Amino acid sequence: LSRPMADGEPTGFAFYPADRLMLIAMAIVSVGTVFMHLSFLNISGGLTQALAEMIYQTPDIRQALEQVYNISTLEQINLVAKWMLISGFAIWPIMLLANLQLAQGAMVWMKRNLRPSPDYHGFTVPRVLLPILAVLLILGLALDGAIASLFLSLAAIALGGYFLLGLAVIHAISRHWKGRGVFLSALYFFLLMMAWVFIPVTLMGLLDMRFNFRGLTSTPDKPSNDNREKE
Repeated sequence: LSRPMADGEPTGFAFYPADRLMLIAMAIVSVGTVFMHLSFLNISGGLTQALAEMIYQTPDIRQALEQVYNISTLEQINLVAKWMLISGFAIWPIMLLANLQLAQGAMVWMKRNLRPSPDYHGFTVPRVLLPILAVLLILGLALDGAIASLFLSLAAIALGGYFLLGLAVIHAISRHWKGRGVFLSALYFFLLMMAWVFIPVTLMGLLDMRFNFRGLTSTPDKPSNDNREKE
């Protein structure tokens, strides 16, 4: 999470910014995702088929799916397992970073924190991530089977970066709002309760790369009295 200072820099450690930590988390999770999918390549259908068969052979889970969602066949359960894996891999780096944030909050509360609190106002993602996301989505949709699930899982991990960017944008543009705490509490509540809320937040992160919402909300400095007198 940090590096020693180079020659000529002040003594101590240079802590990685929040966006660098995001990239590290995404890289770690991507390696784990590839490893898990490759480990099940000897099974027809790969990791998705293995999870689907486990669900199908578990009477309690299968009965719950049939009663609540009217899902009973192995093909339907296979589709459920596919999206369970994709969403799980997408949430993995987000949960990792959330745990890091909670750990730092605990260190601040115990007055033993060494790392400065991360500044999310300048949080961003590299522009190269967007074409990588596009390629992963195209491969995931064009192919089928276990390889398609792998590419879609990697695409979901990349989308997680834009979700975090969307959260950073929301935190930045709401800094001066009245009732900001209530708004953010409601947002996180709905994120926990309804999965579809992830979609607009992720779209805001994607669109921020083009429109720079945080720059649009910044107010210009007011002219000083000296400038007014000169006019």
